[in-house]
Amino acid sequence: MKPGKDVFNDLCMRFVLNCPEEELQSWERLLFQVEQAHWFYEDHIRRENTKLETYKLKSFAKTLFSECSVLKPYKEQVDEIMSQFNAYKSLVPVMGGIILDKEMEHCLLLRGIKSSGTWGFPKGKLDQNEEDIHCAAREVLEETSLDISDMVSEENSIEINVKNQRRKMYIVSGVDRNTLFAPKMRGEVGKYAWMPISGLPSKGNNEGAGVMTQDDGRFKFWQVWRFVKPLRAWIKRQKQKSKEKSKLVVLKGKVPKKKEPATVTIAATTTTSSSSPASKKDTPPPTPPSGDDPLLDFTFDKESIMNAFSLVAEA
Repeated sequence: MKPGKDVFNDLCMRFVLNCPEEELQSWERLLFQVEQAHWFYEDHIRRENTKLETYKLKSFAKTLFSECSVLKPYKEQVDEIMSQFNAYKSLVPVMGGIILDKEMEHCLLLRGIKSSGTWGFPKGKLDQNEEDIHCAAREVLEETSLDISDMVSEENSIEINVKNQRRKMYIVSGVDRNTLFAPKMRGEVGKYAWMPISGLPSKGNNEGAGVMTQDDGRFKFWQVWRFVKPLRAWIKRQKQKSKEKSKLVVLKGKVPKKKEPATVTIAATTTTSSSSPASKKDTPPPTPPSGDDPLLDFTFDKESIMNAFSLVAEA
């Protein structure tokens, strides 16, 4: 069922007429607002009335330009405007996060709503005047509800350049694989999975093959391979640093963890984004050990010592 004119007028009012003035300075910036209107329509309006027609962005833009009076004078130019917009988008820098588990053996990937969709890192486009690191934290938060703002640094990032587009992923390790993930915006993410880094493609022509699940299913990836080799090199360096540090520490009675097999684990999800997953800053401080070493149980009994001095003085 085609939505009524009032639906498009409302969308035009929300996302075009009421948007910041700087967003109306070019078609490229305006089309980002049209894209937001499209997402709102698919994620909210259609969910309330599933009989309404679904749109691809281009067909949605054509309908919006035809129905919205302020855009109607340009309805014949939509094809050209969309072409310019797509060319512009391909140059906007992309920032995101590579989320690793505690053992640095698995990373978190996500997929869109369609089961046939491709898997990739949580990421998104850089806003105007936004810093790279802030964009990465924002996009990860929007797509997973995981707050990595206190866990990212420039030194732990991988940046590449693809056809004049900057792409940078910030590496975050030590995330519990039982963490719950959920997108802030409905309809944006269909599934999350912890995937073995050893099975990820490191060449572009292998992205259609991907890692295999236990039931012989396969995953397809989008632009993951470009980051796999530098990621493995980063992990190797971190493990080497950890190994060197461990030589300086005497560990008593600690049994090494058994290495888990390289299998895909579907990550836990929550249906509402209000459930905040456990983050680094939410982790309670470790409980001090006791009982193993008498020095750890030592207490300074001031009263007994003062009484002893009194007895000596009286004698």
